[in-house]
Amino acid sequence: MSSIWLSVWLLTSSALGQLTEEGLSKAEEASNRGAGYAAEGDFRRAASAFRKAVGLDPAFTVAHYNLGLALLRLEDYDDAVHAFTSAVRLEPTYADAWFHMGLARMAQDDYEDAEVAFENALRYRPGNPAMRYRLGQTLWQLGRWGEAVDVWEALMFDSPGHATIGRVQEELPRAYYNLGRARQLGEDAEGAERAYREALRLVPDDLPTLTNFGLLLRSQGDHDEAIELFERGLEYESTPSLTIALALSCAATEQFARSDSLLISLIDQGELLHDANVALAQNRVATGDIALAVEYAKKAADLRPKNVRTLFVLAFVLEHNAGGIRYGSGYEESSVLAVYDRAVLVDPDNPRLFYNIGVVHAKARRWDAARAAFEKAIDLDSDYTEARDGLRQIDQITGIQLIPAR
Repeated sequence: MSSIWLSVWLLTSSALGQLTEEGLSKAEEASNRGAGYAAEGDFRRAASAFRKAVGLDPAFTVAHYNLGLALLRLEDYDDAVHAFTSAVRLEPTYADAWFHMGLARMAQDDYEDAEVAFENALRYRPGNPAMRYRLGQTLWQLGRWGEAVDVWEALMFDSPGHATIGRVQEELPRAYYNLGRARQLGEDAEGAERAYREALRLVPDDLPTLTNFGLLLRSQGDHDEAIELFERGLEYESTPSLTIALALSCAATEQFARSDSLLISLIDQGELLHDANVALAQNRVATGDIALAVEYAKKAADLRPKNVRTLFVLAFVLEHNAGGIRYGSGYEESSVLAVYDRAVLVDPDNPRLFYNIGVVHAKARRWDAARAAFEKAIDLDSDYTEARDGLRQIDQITGIQLIPAR
């Protein structure tokens, strides 16, 4: 929480009721005593004096405000909010009261109401750096990274010498990273890329940004830059996740020897054994070494026997014959169907499993079994285009004609 300063406020005697012999009302006297206690660091006695002041004069706006400040220092946030609310009810344009109300709301983790308070503070004191900084923090906590970035960028541009700028410069890279991650999850690849590039401009060696940005680029098929980012990350810190990410991008660019070397190094270190075996199996299929691909795929399935993705990979490998041809003569059809049966037990509502089963049956010209599997896939996903195409092809081959619509 930012520093809170208490001030002595003296109101004109005409604004208050009964006066003391010094020309101050009893409410003013109580408020000034409170300010004195606060200056000495005795916030409990200060709060008591300010309460007395507002009790004597409920319209004493500054006493409500100073009471809120004292309660903030005592970490009595509920009562502090109440005091600041009283102040702004009496004086709606009281920017400082709105600002400190926002701080109290933040201390309560009530970021939505804190945002409202800071917005009101800025409405009555536009451009105030401390208020903008806190608004940015509140937006951060609400996960509204883009808005937080906008507020802080404007703060840096408009108030480059302000005391909060150092903290903004420390926090802004992570705000850009979070913005990139949020946009990536929201499938806004272009926006995520812009945010990640800004984060790396500010902190070139930030490992989470290098990793996520690389994964984003890889998903877009830009493996060359993804490899560059993964390599940069590994220079700063060698992690299993970055190593396998680099290995997968190397495989995508047909650098299989390098990919294999990275994956085998993970296995030797006892890291990511399942994922490394899956990737090695896929590499071996790509290079036509089906026997070794089967070994790696079975190791992966032994490590995670109920992982449907792994069972898909094992089935995919087994769908190739010794010459590397998918569904080619001599491939292990019964083993493939056995793997899919295992997968169905794990995930009986997966339409892709039934579609793949349908393809296996169709390749063997078992039309009724293929039709049943495709129909099951469509029951689970009515928009499964490939399964509908499979049914149409069966109809064409078997000579069954669809009845036209009437």
